[in-house]
Amino acid sequence: MSASNVWFITGASTGFGREMTEVALASGHKVVATLRKPELLHELEAKYPDTLLSLRLDVTVASEIDDAFKKAKERFGRIDVVFNNAGVSVAGEVESVPEEEARSAFEVLFWGAARVSRVAMEYFRQNEPIGGRLFQLSSNLGVKAKPGTGWYSAAKFALEGLSEALAEEVNPAWNIGVCLVEPGPFRTEIGRNIDLDESRTHPAYRNSNTASRSFVTRVAQSNTLFDGDAKKAASVFLKLADLPLAEFPLRLPLHRMAVRVIQAKGESLIASAKKWERSSSGLGRHTAEAALAAGHKVVATLRKPEVLKNLVARYPQTLLTIKLDVTNTDDVDAAFAQAKAHFGRIDVVMNNAGYALVGEVEATSEKDAREEFEVLFWGAAKVTKVALQYFRENKPSGGRLLQMGSEFGILATPGAAYYSAAKFALSGLTESLSRELDPAWNIRVTIIEAGPFVTDIGRNTELLPVHPAYTNPELGGNKFRKWAVEQIVDGSPEKAAQIFIRLANLPVDEAPLRFPIHREAVESERIKARELLETAKKWESWSNNIYIDVKN
Repeated sequence: MSASNVWFITGASTGFGREMTEVALASGHKVVATLRKPELLHELEAKYPDTLLSLRLDVTVASEIDDAFKKAKERFGRIDVVFNNAGVSVAGEVESVPEEEARSAFEVLFWGAARVSRVAMEYFRQNEPIGGRLFQLSSNLGVKAKPGTGWYSAAKFALEGLSEALAEEVNPAWNIGVCLVEPGPFRTEIGRNIDLDESRTHPAYRNSNTASRSFVTRVAQSNTLFDGDAKKAASVFLKLADLPLAEFPLRLPLHRMAVRVIQAKGESLIASAKKWERSSSGLGRHTAEAALAAGHKVVATLRKPEVLKNLVARYPQTLLTIKLDVTNTDDVDAAFAQAKAHFGRIDVVMNNAGYALVGEVEATSEKDAREEFEVLFWGAAKVTKVALQYFRENKPSGGRLLQMGSEFGILATPGAAYYSAAKFALSGLTESLSRELDPAWNIRVTIIEAGPFVTDIGRNTELLPVHPAYTNPELGGNKFRKWAVEQIVDGSPEKAAQIFIRLANLPVDEAPLRFPIHREAVESERIKARELLETAKKWESWSNNIYIDVKN
C-alpha cells in the first residue's frame, strides 16, 4: 500500500464507518464513503472536496454495489482498501426472532458483505500494480456466540467462514489481503439499536432470569461496557492496511474482550479435540438403520420416501417415512405433526439434510449460493425451531438435537466457501441457542463436526466451472476440486451411526456442544485452536490504545 490510498467504505454514516472516513481523510488518503443517506456527509465533502466522494449505497442491492465501485474507479483511478462495514443489529432468542427479520439482517450482514467482497476482488486485480486489502467487519460474536445473539452471530459466523475460504483462494501473486476485524464492545450506534420490547419475546422465554434476557439487556443498557473508541480503532486500521501481505493478518481481535473471546474459543476447541478424539474413528440413512436395529422408533424424512421401501418392509411398525423438503415451512410443520401423531412424542432430531457446491467465492453465483444456504442453514434453522417446540411438549419435557455440521464449519476450506459459510452459520446459531435454553427443559443441542465419510455426499456435490482468474492448478480452490473428484474418504457411516445413538443417550449435563467425528475433524479443531491462540498472542497489543479516555 502507499502513502495515499483510495479507501472504499460501506456503512459510512456512523460508527466505525464514519470514524474510518474521517481519520483516513485527515491522514491524506482519498475516500469513497458509501451510505444510504449521502447528505449526512455534505459538511465533510465541503471540507475535503478533492479527496472525498460520497455515494448512496444499499448493500442489499447488487446493482448499487456495481455502480458505486464503477464511480469510485472513475473518480480516483483505483481502489486500494475496501472497508466492508455496513451492518444492522438483531437481538433476541433464536425462537423469538421472526424468520423474516432474521433474513433481513442476513441480507446486510452476510449477503451484502459477500457481494462487496466479490466486486472488491475484481477491482483489486485491475489495479496497477495489482493488489488491495479487504477489511471484513465481523465481531467477537462471530467467534463465540452469546445467548440472545443467535441470528446476528450466525450471520457473522457465516462471514467468518466465507472470508477464511476467500483468503485461501486468492493467488498470492495478486497481493490481496483479507482481514476479519473482530471488535469487542465499542461505543457505536449498534448497541443503541437493540430492541428490548418484551412483547417480541417468545412466551417460553419470558423470564427475566434467562441467560439471553440478561445478556441482551446488559448490552443495551450499559455505557461502561462499551469502552472502545471507534476513532482510535480507525487509526489502527490505517496502520494495518500498510502492512506487507506477508504480515497482514487473517483476523484482528480488537478490544481486550475480543482477545479473551479468541483465547476462550481456542481453549474450548483444544478441550473438545482432546475429549472426543477416541470417538472419531448418507450418515442420515445409516443412523436410521442403526436406530431401528437397536429397537428405536424412527421417522425418516426425505425428498423421495420410495428409496426406503425395503427398509419400511423390514420395520413396518417402527419406521415412518415422510416426504420432506426442509426449505418448505409447511412441509416441516406437517412432518413433525405427523411424526407426533404416529408415535406420540419426538425425542431426538438429527438435522442432516444437505448437499455441497465446490467453487471459489468468485466462481459461485449468488443464486447457487443462496440455494445452498436454503438447505444447509435456513432449512436446518426451520427444523431446529420446530424441534424445540415438540421437545417442550414431551412429558416429561426433553429432547436431543443433533445438528449435522462439518469439519469445514470449524476450518473453512478454499473451493467450498459458501458451504463453509453455511456450516459456520449453523454453528453460530446453535452455540447461541445452547445458551438460551432453560435447563429445566432437559434439551441439549450438539453440533456434529463430521470429517470425510463414505456417504452419498459425493453424488450430491456439484463442481462449478472455474473462474477465469483461478485457473492455476496450485491455487487452493483447484486443489480442493481435485480432492472432491477423487473422494478419498475412509469414515465408516455405520460406525458413526452407532456413536450418534450413544451420543443421543448421554445425560444432558454430559452431552457436548460440539462433537468432532473423524481424525480430520479433530485435527481441524486443533488447527483452528492454534490459529486463534496465536492470533490473540500476536495481536493483543494492537488493542492497548483503543479505549475511551476516562476523565477524572
